[in-house]
Amino acid sequence: MADRASGRTVDRRTVLRTLGVGGIAGVAGCLGGTNGGDGNGSGGGDGENGSGGGSGQYNWVIGTSSDGTTAHTAGVAFSEVVNEHSDMIQMSAQTSGGTGASLALMAQGENEAGTITTVLVDRANRSVAPFEDVDTTITQTFSYLTLDFHLMKREDAGLDGVETVNDIPPDTPMSWGQRQGTNFEVAIEAMELSGIDNPTEHFTDLRDIAVADQAEALREGRVDIIMPYTANLTSKLGWVQELDATVDIEPVNFTFSEEDLQNSSLPVAYGEISPDVWDQEVTKPATALVTGYLVGFPADTDEEAVYEFTKTILDNSDEVNEYAEYLEKLSPEFALEWLLKSENGPIHPGAERYYKENDLWSDDLLSLDDYED
Repeated sequence: MADRASGRTVDRRTVLRTLGVGGIAGVAGCLGGTNGGDGNGSGGGDGENGSGGGSGQYNWVIGTSSDGTTAHTAGVAFSEVVNEHSDMIQMSAQTSGGTGASLALMAQGENEAGTITTVLVDRANRSVAPFEDVDTTITQTFSYLTLDFHLMKREDAGLDGVETVNDIPPDTPMSWGQRQGTNFEVAIEAMELSGIDNPTEHFTDLRDIAVADQAEALREGRVDIIMPYTANLTSKLGWVQELDATVDIEPVNFTFSEEDLQNSSLPVAYGEISPDVWDQEVTKPATALVTGYLVGFPADTDEEAVYEFTKTILDNSDEVNEYAEYLEKLSPEFALEWLLKSENGPIHPGAERYYKENDLWSDDLLSLDDYED
Protein backbone atom coordinates (compact mmCIF):
# COMPACT_ATOMS: atom_id res chain seq x y z
CA MET A 1 0.00 0.00 0.00
CA ALA A 2 1.39 3.40 -0.91
CA ASP A 3 2.39 5.69 1.91
CA ARG A 4 0.44 8.88 1.25
CA ALA A 5 2.52 10.75 3.79
CA SER A 6 5.53 10.80 1.47
CA GLY A 7 4.07 13.71 -0.47
CA ARG A 8 4.27 16.18 2.40
CA THR A 9 5.70 19.67 2.10
CA VAL A 10 7.44 21.92 4.59
CA ASP A 11 6.12 25.40 5.29
CA ARG A 12 8.01 28.45 6.51
CA ARG A 13 6.72 28.19 10.09
CA THR A 14 7.92 24.60 10.36
CA VAL A 15 11.34 25.58 8.98
CA LEU A 16 11.60 28.34 11.59
CA ARG A 17 10.78 25.88 14.33
CA THR A 18 13.42 23.49 13.03
CA LEU A 19 16.05 26.23 13.05
CA GLY A 20 15.34 26.94 16.69
CA VAL A 21 12.84 29.80 16.85
CA GLY A 22 11.18 29.40 20.25
CA GLY A 23 13.95 27.12 21.45
CA ILE A 24 13.15 23.82 19.71
CA ALA A 25 16.60 23.24 18.23
CA GLY A 26 18.32 23.78 21.55
CA VAL A 27 15.93 21.58 23.51
CA ALA A 28 16.02 18.76 20.98
CA GLY A 29 19.78 18.93 20.92
CA CYS A 30 19.90 18.35 24.67
CA LEU A 31 17.72 15.29 24.15
CA GLY A 32 19.89 13.65 21.56
CA GLY A 33 19.43 15.74 18.48
CA THR A 34 16.72 16.49 15.95
CA ASN A 35 16.33 15.00 12.51
CA GLY A 36 14.86 18.11 11.03
CA GLY A 37 11.43 19.69 10.76
CA ASP A 38 9.57 17.57 8.26
CA GLY A 39 5.91 18.50 8.32
CA ASN A 40 2.84 18.35 6.17
CA GLY A 41 2.58 22.00 5.28
CA SER A 42 -0.33 22.73 7.57
CA GLY A 43 1.35 25.28 9.78
CA GLY A 44 3.03 25.29 13.16
CA GLY A 45 1.77 26.24 16.58
CA ASP A 46 1.70 29.65 18.21
CA GLY A 47 0.04 30.75 21.42
CA GLU A 48 -0.72 29.35 24.82
CA ASN A 49 -1.59 25.66 24.58
CA GLY A 50 -1.56 26.00 20.81
CA SER A 51 -4.39 28.52 20.54
CA GLY A 52 -4.09 30.89 17.62
CA GLY A 53 -4.40 34.61 17.99
CA GLY A 54 -7.92 35.97 18.02
CA SER A 55 -9.63 33.62 15.53
CA GLY A 56 -10.52 30.79 17.89
CA GLN A 57 -8.25 28.58 15.77
CA TYR A 58 -5.81 26.10 17.34
CA ASN A 59 -2.52 25.79 15.47
CA TRP A 60 -0.81 22.69 16.81
CA VAL A 61 2.43 20.86 16.16
CA ILE A 62 2.37 17.12 16.85
CA GLY A 63 5.84 15.80 17.64
CA THR A 64 6.85 12.49 16.10
CA SER A 65 9.88 10.25 15.91
CA SER A 66 12.33 10.47 13.01
CA ASP A 67 11.33 10.56 9.35
CA GLY A 68 10.54 7.13 7.94
CA THR A 69 9.08 5.79 11.19
CA THR A 70 5.52 4.70 11.95
CA ALA A 71 5.20 7.59 14.41
CA HIS A 72 6.02 10.20 11.78
CA THR A 73 3.69 8.71 9.17
CA ALA A 74 0.93 8.60 11.77
CA GLY A 75 1.57 12.23 12.76
CA VAL A 76 1.29 13.34 9.15
CA ALA A 77 -1.88 11.27 8.66
CA PHE A 78 -3.52 12.75 11.76
CA SER A 79 -2.53 16.26 10.70
CA GLU A 80 -3.92 15.95 7.20
CA VAL A 81 -7.19 14.40 8.33
CA VAL A 82 -7.67 17.07 11.01
CA ASN A 83 -6.86 19.86 8.57
CA GLU A 84 -9.40 18.52 6.10
CA HIS A 85 -12.28 18.01 8.52
CA SER A 86 -11.88 20.44 11.43
CA ASP A 87 -12.69 24.15 11.44
CA MET A 88 -11.18 24.50 14.91
CA ILE A 89 -7.70 22.92 14.57
CA GLN A 90 -4.83 23.12 12.13
CA MET A 91 -1.95 20.70 12.73
CA SER A 92 1.50 19.90 11.36
CA ALA A 93 3.86 17.01 12.10
CA GLN A 94 7.39 17.71 13.35
CA THR A 95 10.16 15.13 13.69
CA SER A 96 12.35 14.93 16.78
CA GLY A 97 15.18 12.79 18.10
CA GLY A 98 12.74 10.05 19.14
CA THR A 99 9.49 9.50 21.00
CA GLY A 100 11.19 10.46 24.26
CA ALA A 101 12.29 13.75 22.74
CA SER A 102 8.75 14.30 21.42
CA LEU A 103 7.32 13.83 24.91
CA ALA A 104 9.85 16.19 26.48
CA LEU A 105 9.19 18.89 23.87
CA MET A 106 5.47 18.56 24.51
CA ALA A 107 5.90 18.67 28.29
CA GLN A 108 8.03 21.83 27.95
CA GLY A 109 5.39 23.55 25.80
CA GLU A 110 7.37 23.50 22.55
CA ASN A 111 4.91 21.13 20.83
CA GLU A 112 1.23 20.82 21.60
CA ALA A 113 0.85 17.04 21.09
CA GLY A 114 3.00 13.96 20.57
CA THR A 115 2.92 10.48 19.07
CA ILE A 116 4.30 8.61 22.05
CA THR A 117 4.01 5.24 23.80
CA THR A 118 2.47 3.76 26.92
CA VAL A 119 6.02 3.17 28.17
CA LEU A 120 6.79 6.89 28.02
CA VAL A 121 3.48 8.00 29.55
CA ASP A 122 4.13 5.70 32.48
CA ARG A 123 7.69 6.93 33.01
CA ALA A 124 6.89 10.62 32.55
CA ASN A 125 4.01 10.57 35.04
CA ARG A 126 6.23 8.76 37.57
CA SER A 127 9.07 11.27 36.90
CA VAL A 128 11.63 8.52 36.39
CA ALA A 129 14.52 8.37 33.92
CA PRO A 130 14.76 9.99 31.49
CA PHE A 131 11.90 12.27 32.66
CA GLU A 132 12.99 13.24 36.17
CA ASP A 133 12.42 16.94 35.40
CA VAL A 134 9.01 16.60 33.73
CA ASP A 135 6.42 18.25 35.98
CA THR A 136 3.57 18.21 33.46
CA THR A 137 0.98 15.44 33.60
CA ILE A 138 0.84 13.64 30.25
CA THR A 139 -2.61 12.39 29.25
CA GLN A 140 -3.75 9.88 26.64
CA THR A 141 -6.32 10.17 23.84
CA PHE A 142 -6.26 7.06 21.63
CA SER A 143 -3.94 4.22 20.64
CA TYR A 144 -3.41 3.53 16.96
CA LEU A 145 -1.00 0.57 16.66
CA THR A 146 1.48 -1.58 18.52
CA LEU A 147 5.21 -1.76 17.91
CA ASP A 148 6.81 -5.11 18.54
CA PHE A 149 10.51 -4.76 19.41
CA HIS A 150 12.87 -7.66 18.75
CA LEU A 151 16.52 -8.31 17.80
CA MET A 152 17.93 -9.45 14.46
CA LYS A 153 21.52 -10.40 13.59
CA ARG A 154 23.26 -10.28 10.22
CA GLU A 155 23.79 -13.89 9.14
CA ASP A 156 27.34 -13.29 7.89
CA ALA A 157 28.44 -11.50 11.08
CA GLY A 158 30.18 -14.55 12.52
CA LEU A 159 27.56 -15.02 15.22
CA ASP A 160 26.51 -18.56 14.30
CA GLY A 161 26.26 -19.70 17.91
CA VAL A 162 24.30 -16.67 19.05
CA GLU A 163 20.69 -17.79 19.44
CA THR A 164 19.63 -15.68 22.45
CA VAL A 165 20.72 -12.42 24.03
CA ASN A 166 22.59 -14.40 26.68
CA ASP A 167 24.89 -15.71 23.92
CA ILE A 168 25.87 -12.26 22.59
CA PRO A 169 29.58 -11.45 23.17
CA PRO A 170 29.68 -8.19 25.17
CA ASP A 171 31.86 -6.43 22.57
CA THR A 172 29.47 -7.11 19.67
CA PRO A 173 28.70 -3.88 17.74
CA MET A 174 24.98 -3.45 18.23
CA SER A 175 22.19 -0.82 17.94
CA TRP A 176 18.93 -0.52 19.84
CA GLY A 177 18.09 2.69 17.99
CA GLN A 178 18.52 6.18 19.35
CA ARG A 179 18.80 6.56 23.11
CA GLN A 180 15.84 8.96 23.43
CA GLY A 181 13.35 6.49 21.94
CA THR A 182 10.97 3.97 23.46
CA ASN A 183 13.06 1.34 21.65
CA PHE A 184 16.01 1.93 23.97
CA GLU A 185 13.96 1.75 27.16
CA VAL A 186 12.32 -1.44 25.91
CA ALA A 187 15.70 -2.97 25.05
CA ILE A 188 17.05 -2.35 28.54
CA GLU A 189 13.95 -3.91 30.10
CA ALA A 190 14.06 -6.91 27.76
CA MET A 191 17.73 -7.54 28.53
CA GLU A 192 17.17 -7.31 32.28
CA LEU A 193 14.19 -9.66 32.07
CA SER A 194 16.48 -12.05 30.21
CA GLY A 195 18.94 -12.06 33.11
CA ILE A 196 21.49 -9.47 31.91
CA ASP A 197 22.26 -6.96 34.66
CA ASN A 198 23.21 -3.38 33.74
CA PRO A 199 22.88 -4.07 29.98
CA THR A 200 24.19 -0.65 28.91
CA GLU A 201 27.42 -1.46 30.77
CA HIS A 202 27.48 -5.17 29.95
CA PHE A 203 27.46 -4.46 26.21
CA THR A 204 30.47 -2.31 25.46
CA ASP A 205 29.81 -1.38 21.81
CA LEU A 206 26.28 0.02 21.72
CA ARG A 207 25.83 2.40 18.77
CA ASP A 208 23.40 5.34 18.95
CA ILE A 209 21.76 5.06 15.50
CA ALA A 210 18.43 6.54 14.40
CA VAL A 211 15.84 3.79 14.20
CA ALA A 212 15.25 4.07 10.46
CA ASP A 213 19.02 4.08 9.74
CA GLN A 214 19.61 0.69 11.36
CA ALA A 215 19.03 -1.33 8.18
CA GLU A 216 21.80 0.54 6.38
CA ALA A 217 24.14 0.18 9.35
CA LEU A 218 23.56 -3.58 9.44
CA ARG A 219 23.96 -3.95 5.68
CA GLU A 220 27.22 -1.99 5.69
CA GLY A 221 28.63 -4.06 8.57
CA ARG A 222 28.85 -1.16 11.01
CA VAL A 223 26.80 -3.22 13.47
CA ASP A 224 26.05 -6.94 13.73
CA ILE A 225 22.75 -6.82 15.64
CA ILE A 226 19.92 -4.29 15.50
CA MET A 227 16.51 -3.78 17.07
CA PRO A 228 13.81 -3.56 14.39
CA TYR A 229 10.08 -3.77 15.01
CA THR A 230 6.89 -4.83 13.35
CA ALA A 231 3.55 -3.11 13.77
CA ASN A 232 0.66 -5.14 15.14
CA LEU A 233 2.93 -8.25 14.95
CA THR A 234 2.40 -8.47 11.19
CA SER A 235 3.30 -5.29 9.30
CA LYS A 236 6.74 -4.12 8.18
CA LEU A 237 7.22 -0.43 7.57
CA GLY A 238 9.52 1.00 4.94
CA TRP A 239 12.93 0.69 6.57
CA VAL A 240 12.15 -2.82 7.87
CA GLN A 241 11.06 -3.82 4.36
CA GLU A 242 14.44 -2.52 3.19
CA LEU A 243 16.13 -4.64 5.86
CA ASP A 244 14.22 -7.72 4.72
CA ALA A 245 15.10 -7.11 1.07
CA THR A 246 18.81 -6.35 1.46
CA VAL A 247 20.24 -8.25 4.46
CA ASP A 248 20.06 -11.93 5.39
CA ILE A 249 18.89 -11.95 9.00
CA GLU A 250 17.94 -14.28 11.84
CA PRO A 251 16.38 -13.54 15.26
CA VAL A 252 18.41 -13.27 18.45
CA ASN A 253 15.75 -14.02 21.02
CA PHE A 254 15.12 -12.66 24.47
CA THR A 255 14.69 -15.35 27.10
CA PHE A 256 11.85 -13.93 29.20
CA SER A 257 8.44 -15.57 29.37
CA GLU A 258 4.92 -14.17 29.43
CA GLU A 259 4.92 -14.79 33.17
CA ASP A 260 8.12 -12.76 33.59
CA LEU A 261 6.37 -9.74 32.08
CA GLN A 262 3.86 -9.70 34.93
CA ASN A 263 6.68 -8.33 37.08
CA SER A 264 7.95 -5.90 34.43
CA SER A 265 8.41 -2.25 35.35
CA LEU A 266 7.15 -1.27 31.88
CA PRO A 267 3.59 -1.53 30.47
CA VAL A 268 4.47 -4.07 27.77
CA ALA A 269 3.09 -7.36 26.48
CA TYR A 270 4.69 -10.56 25.22
CA GLY A 271 4.64 -11.24 21.49
CA GLU A 272 6.08 -13.57 18.87
CA ILE A 273 6.74 -12.55 15.28
CA SER A 274 6.14 -15.39 12.87
CA PRO A 275 8.84 -16.29 10.31
CA ASP A 276 6.08 -15.83 7.70
CA VAL A 277 6.22 -12.07 8.25
CA TRP A 278 9.54 -12.00 6.39
CA ASP A 279 9.91 -12.35 2.61
CA GLN A 280 13.25 -14.11 3.08
CA GLU A 281 13.64 -17.47 4.78
CA VAL A 282 13.78 -16.89 8.52
CA THR A 283 13.88 -20.14 10.45
CA LYS A 284 12.27 -19.32 13.82
CA PRO A 285 9.88 -16.87 15.50
CA ALA A 286 11.28 -13.77 17.15
CA THR A 287 10.33 -12.98 20.74
CA ALA A 288 9.17 -9.40 21.10
CA LEU A 289 8.15 -6.83 23.65
CA VAL A 290 4.93 -5.19 22.49
CA THR A 291 4.00 -1.62 23.39
CA GLY A 292 1.07 0.58 22.42
CA TYR A 293 1.51 3.81 20.45
CA LEU A 294 -0.85 6.68 21.20
CA VAL A 295 -1.37 10.42 20.88
CA GLY A 296 -0.68 12.34 24.08
CA PHE A 297 -1.40 15.87 25.31
CA PRO A 298 -0.44 17.86 28.39
CA ALA A 299 -3.26 17.65 30.91
CA ASP A 300 -4.03 21.38 30.73
CA THR A 301 -4.72 21.38 26.98
CA ASP A 302 -8.19 22.78 26.30
CA GLU A 303 -10.86 20.08 26.72
CA GLU A 304 -12.98 21.27 23.80
CA ALA A 305 -10.01 21.24 21.44
CA VAL A 306 -8.88 17.73 22.45
CA TYR A 307 -12.48 16.51 22.11
CA GLU A 308 -12.55 17.99 18.60
CA PHE A 309 -9.23 16.32 17.74
CA THR A 310 -10.26 12.92 19.10
CA LYS A 311 -13.69 13.02 17.46
CA THR A 312 -12.27 14.16 14.12
CA ILE A 313 -9.70 11.37 13.96
CA LEU A 314 -11.90 8.55 15.23
CA ASP A 315 -14.96 9.58 13.22
CA ASN A 316 -12.73 9.60 10.14
CA SER A 317 -10.51 6.67 11.04
CA ASP A 318 -11.19 5.06 7.65
CA GLU A 319 -9.22 7.90 6.06
CA VAL A 320 -6.32 7.43 8.46
CA ASN A 321 -6.36 3.70 7.61
CA GLU A 322 -5.49 4.55 4.00
CA TYR A 323 -2.13 6.14 4.79
CA ALA A 324 -0.22 2.95 5.51
CA GLU A 325 -0.88 -0.72 6.15
CA TYR A 326 0.13 -0.43 9.79
CA LEU A 327 -2.56 2.22 10.41
CA GLU A 328 -5.38 -0.01 9.20
CA LYS A 329 -6.40 -1.11 12.70
CA LEU A 330 -7.26 2.38 13.97
CA SER A 331 -10.94 2.56 14.90
CA PRO A 332 -12.97 3.85 17.88
CA GLU A 333 -12.75 0.38 19.42
CA PHE A 334 -9.03 -0.18 18.81
CA ALA A 335 -8.41 3.32 20.18
CA LEU A 336 -8.85 1.99 23.72
CA GLU A 337 -7.19 -1.39 23.30
CA TRP A 338 -3.58 -0.35 23.92
CA LEU A 339 -3.97 2.67 26.19
CA LEU A 340 -2.10 2.54 29.48
CA LYS A 341 -4.56 1.29 32.10
CA SER A 342 -2.94 2.06 35.43
CA GLU A 343 -2.66 4.75 38.08
CA ASN A 344 -0.09 6.49 35.85
CA GLY A 345 -2.20 6.70 32.69
CA PRO A 346 -4.94 9.35 32.85
CA ILE A 347 -7.19 9.94 29.84
CA HIS A 348 -7.57 13.55 28.71
CA PRO A 349 -11.06 14.90 29.58
CA GLY A 350 -11.69 15.72 25.92
CA ALA A 351 -11.07 12.11 24.89
CA GLU A 352 -13.03 10.83 27.90
CA ARG A 353 -16.02 12.86 26.76
CA TYR A 354 -15.87 11.32 23.28
CA TYR A 355 -15.71 7.77 24.65
CA LYS A 356 -18.61 8.33 27.05
CA GLU A 357 -20.76 9.87 24.32
CA ASN A 358 -20.16 6.78 22.20
CA ASP A 359 -20.60 4.20 25.00
CA LEU A 360 -16.95 3.17 24.76
CA TRP A 361 -15.73 4.23 28.20
CA SER A 362 -14.80 1.39 30.55
CA ASP A 363 -14.04 1.27 34.25
CA ASP A 364 -10.44 0.19 33.70
CA LEU A 365 -9.67 3.62 32.22
CA LEU A 366 -8.50 6.43 34.49
CA SER A 367 -10.08 9.88 34.31
CA LEU A 368 -7.89 12.91 34.91
CA ASP A 369 -10.05 13.90 37.90
CA ASP A 370 -9.41 10.54 39.57
CA TYR A 371 -5.70 10.77 38.77
CA GLU A 372 -5.44 14.19 40.40
CA ASP A 373 -7.41 13.24 43.54
